[in-house]
Amino acid sequence: MIMNDDVNKDKQIFAGGDVIGVNVKAGRNVNINKNGIIDVHNTEFNQTNQIFSESLSTFSKMSNTMLEEEKISNENRIVIQKSLNELATELKSISPDDVLNESKKNGIKQKIHGLATRLWKTMPNITKVVNLLETLTPIYNLIGESTENILKVIL
Repeated sequence: MIMNDDVNKDKQIFAGGDVIGVNVKAGRNVNINKNGIIDVHNTEFNQTNQIFSESLSTFSKMSNTMLEEEKISNENRIVIQKSLNELATELKSISPDDVLNESKKNGIKQKIHGLATRLWKTMPNITKVVNLLETLTPIYNLIGESTENILKVIL
């Protein structure tokens, strides 16, 4: 598929193997190889506070392992990675000591709920979902949330 200029900039490309591009531009770096492994060294993670970045990175590494064990399709992995990137974007320029207004807290909660819901739909193994969600505890602390409350939303 050839995509010129901005005509098709909002399109998704799914491929069965590695995708290589020259001068490819995107709002974020999402690298998924032919085995469906998600590269955690993307722009959003690098621009996020270190504590949150480590939390997101741990989540990503654990999810890669679990999604591989469960034989989850690349298409579903892409959806989870997109949700994770949206959460990382929401956390840019925020530190764990910040006092957030309700609007910002709600924005982060919505991103977490979206990620948790996609996980549950993709991998309905509650133990694995809980283990993944526990890695986001530093983010929950920021918004006064808990894994238990997140689970109530998705179950």
